[in-house]
Amino acid sequence: MTYNLILKYLLVGNMGCGKSTISAHYTNNHMPINAIPTIGVEFYSKKIIKQVGGKTYSIKMQIWDTSGQERYRGIIRTYYRNVHCAFIVFNLSSRADFNSIQLWYDELVPRVNNKCKIVLIGNKRDTLSKTIRRPDLLETIDRLDVPYFEICAKNYKELDRVFDAIHSSFIDDAGRREAAKAEDKSIVCSHCAIL
Repeated sequence: MTYNLILKYLLVGNMGCGKSTISAHYTNNHMPINAIPTIGVEFYSKKIIKQVGGKTYSIKMQIWDTSGQERYRGIIRTYYRNVHCAFIVFNLSSRADFNSIQLWYDELVPRVNNKCKIVLIGNKRDTLSKTIRRPDLLETIDRLDVPYFEICAKNYKELDRVFDAIHSSFIDDAGRREAAKAEDKSIVCSHCAIL
């Protein structure tokens, strides 16, 4: 099968924040029964068809779910290459996860290409014991200047909303590139006609 877009997504964050649940639930449309800590990296893939502006896009997503354990950092860094979007995931009920957001951001920025989108995801929205103050969260989002989504990984519709927003931004980018190419060709042709 031929794809209009092949997108590589990377999920990073502390152990237990829900990266594996997000990856498995979104790609397989079912919740994992017993989530066990990821050792190194897990790979997931999903194919979707999306209609935008009368055009059909065939998209293949490669989702790399990384371990949040410190001892695997060296291994997971090799997966940062050629990433289109990196998701920093944190547990809304864990102050330690929230405090690690900057660490993960600083880990990513020098290692991903400058066109990589970085997105912040606050997971476990359904938990009652949210320990992060809203002003602290808003200040972090503003400082990092990244899109933010608050979700419950158990809710497939919320996962779909996040990934759909990201796919749409890449489709928009692809549409602009196609339009620019078409414009370049017409400029060349009109220039040649003048000569």
